[in-house]
Amino acid sequence: MKRFLICLLAVLTVAALVACGGTKNEPAETPTDAPVVTEAPVVTAEPVVTEEPTAEPVEPTEAPDDGEAAEILGEWNLTKAVVSGVEVTAEQIGQSMSFTFNADGSAAMTANGQTQQGLSWSYADGIVTLSALGRDLYDLTYDGTALTLHEPNSGADLVFER
Repeated sequence: MKRFLICLLAVLTVAALVACGGTKNEPAETPTDAPVVTEAPVVTAEPVVTEEPTAEPVEPTEAPDDGEAAEILGEWNLTKAVVSGVEVTAEQIGQSMSFTFNADGSAAMTANGQTQQGLSWSYADGIVTLSALGRDLYDLTYDGTALTLHEPNSGADLVFER
């Protein structure tokens, strides 16, 4: 039971990190005769999350041209978590999580039905780096069949497979 709680904590920690991804607020171009706003805008600490992917363009990075990097393309689903050698399935901890890697270098992460867009990814030496707003968020290790995300706070390894 203790190990189960540790695994659950690990997945919840990763889900919390997803929620802290942030948003990019750039000033919109407005006409010179636009009315002046006198109230401060409301700012929330929560990132913008959508149920479905949006049609907005993502800041693309260079598309991977490496043959092994092309194997990363597509959707990867959380299948298990491993903590201190104990393996627990995603179903056992009641979590769903996936990454989608696109050929243009954009990516999306979905955790428990909420999708975070605006991510990008790169690949080098067996490591997939997931970034947002110019900041690296996660490094996932690719072993040829699975992607593994090591969560340093709990020591859990989250394993994603197709």
